[in-house]
Amino acid sequence: VYRDNEPKRKWRYPDWDETFTLAGETVCVVGLGTLGQGVAARADGVGMDVVGVRRTPTPVPSVRQIYTPDALSDAIADARFVVLTPPLTDRTRGLVGSEELDAMREDAYLVNVARGPVVDQASLIGALEAGGIAGAALDVFEEEPLPDDSPLWEMENVIVTPHAAGATRAYGERVAALVEENTKRIRTDDALANQIV
Repeated sequence: VYRDNEPKRKWRYPDWDETFTLAGETVCVVGLGTLGQGVAARADGVGMDVVGVRRTPTPVPSVRQIYTPDALSDAIADARFVVLTPPLTDRTRGLVGSEELDAMREDAYLVNVARGPVVDQASLIGALEAGGIAGAALDVFEEEPLPDDSPLWEMENVIVTPHAAGATRAYGERVAALVEENTKRIRTDDALANQIV
């Protein structure tokens, strides 16, 4: 909104823009692999209370409490932010549906940087339209590109990005390093780095 107002030379604080700080807020990171642990470390770094969901209850740096997937609704119930980072597998397809969205706080935000089908998109749209959650930041969708007629495009409380969350200047270098590392591991019959299944 502020960026949109800049060329119009509008110096106005929108009535609906209720500010808050991240410090002290709870974030639940669902999926604590490499990406999820990176999110957790950054959230902890700005003073957020970090809880997480993963298959095993093994402790993770920066994460105060670990929940297993069967306790997902409990894990997200008190979080102001729910950040989805798991891989798409048979277990994670439709992981967040109406039951999980109903468990979230009304002032909570859902962030999906995982894969679109991790979230039941129709249930998410319903929750957003009904005010069941405050908003969403979505980088991935059930269908990509997001169809022109999707209601998500028009929602004021939704940020849509084109599956670009990982697109950084260093992305190519990181992928090349991972390929190089895994080539070495294949030759020595070691477990692959960053393996999902």
